[in-house]
Amino acid sequence: MKNNILLKGKGGSPGIGHGRIEIFRNKNIDKNRIAVIDSLTPDITPFLKNASGVITDKGGITSHGLNILREYRIPCVVGTVLASEILNDDQLVTIDGWNGDVYGGDVEIEHKKVKEVYEIQTKIYAIVEIPSRSKGISEVFDGVGSLRSNYMILKSGKHPRKFVEEGKEKILEDLIYGGMKTVLESFHQKPVWYKLLDAPTNEFRRLIGGEEEPYEGNPLFGWRGIQRELDEPKLLSIELSAMRKLLNEGFDNLYVKVPFIRDISEYREFLDILQNFGLEKLKRGISVETPAVALSIDEFIQMGIDFVSIGINDLTMCLLAVDRDNELVSNMFKDDHPVVLGMLDDVISKCRKNNIEICVSGRISDNLLKFLIGKIDIICYDAANVLEMRKKIYGLEKEIKR
Repeated sequence: MKNNILLKGKGGSPGIGHGRIEIFRNKNIDKNRIAVIDSLTPDITPFLKNASGVITDKGGITSHGLNILREYRIPCVVGTVLASEILNDDQLVTIDGWNGDVYGGDVEIEHKKVKEVYEIQTKIYAIVEIPSRSKGISEVFDGVGSLRSNYMILKSGKHPRKFVEEGKEKILEDLIYGGMKTVLESFHQKPVWYKLLDAPTNEFRRLIGGEEEPYEGNPLFGWRGIQRELDEPKLLSIELSAMRKLLNEGFDNLYVKVPFIRDISEYREFLDILQNFGLEKLKRGISVETPAVALSIDEFIQMGIDFVSIGINDLTMCLLAVDRDNELVSNMFKDDHPVVLGMLDDVISKCRKNNIEICVSGRISDNLLKFLIGKIDIICYDAANVLEMRKKIYGLEKEIKR
């Protein structure tokens, strides 16, 4: 079967996909088709929801778009480099989203799935992009570590700023409110951490009004995270209004997570805004995604946080100066690098001393997982791989007890 491999990339979303190629042309992909695209961003994913699989030329395994494909259970192979050149419309292929292989023809591939739900001490929280998909996963998760509003907005086809310009803030607020409520109800009294809008400029460019987005050569290091929210306070106020409404309805398991902080002053300004909204008692935490936050974690603890969520993919990217969406340097992206482990150890020990709940979120290598188990409280992961992750953690916890 190896002789039948047309392309090799990396497994981005698990599963086996069979179908005929359809080159992506900014329109919905038909059923039973394998989409071929240059690179995957969340704004493209609504066009892909009927696809049997996706193949990309560029990109790594940590992109936000892949989180959405995993929730859709759509297999994906990323970073093949030449898919757009080699593959043709209507060509029959099979893709292996586990191992990153693209085969010619209709090939039978077996992959033994883990079916047992292993009992473990470490909590596992879900990454949720599509609220409607949360209803069937709550029994294998202990909470939600990252509920993102990006897809709720992308599905509308309109840039969030456009809602404001047209005086339709209420429609946007209802979109976010409805998505949050669906997840809160699905997870009952389990914690749900809502991550404030964190959209790099390239993710919303295809939406109506997205043409006004500034062009950035490397958007992952650009205008994103809490700074963008502070620069566009109307969008932040819409999110907080939706949260306040849900809290008033009795959903006290709702938390807020502040994304991609670069400086303590951003968090200070955010806390002032919370107070102005009457939400100063809202349980809150921060994403530790930049060295600046990791190195000044004591200051954030003093200002008041209920949890830290270490975004391991962004933190690794920033520490090693390796773009996590760039397949050309993907071999340098190592979340178990000694520099990464050293910084994690420092953040974890300081949070432990102050009884701050510690979560690590993102795609986690086996080496890093082995380092983390026994040190942290929570792993935040996607539903497509949760049973495999539970099995790995079960084995590691068993080793620790010996």
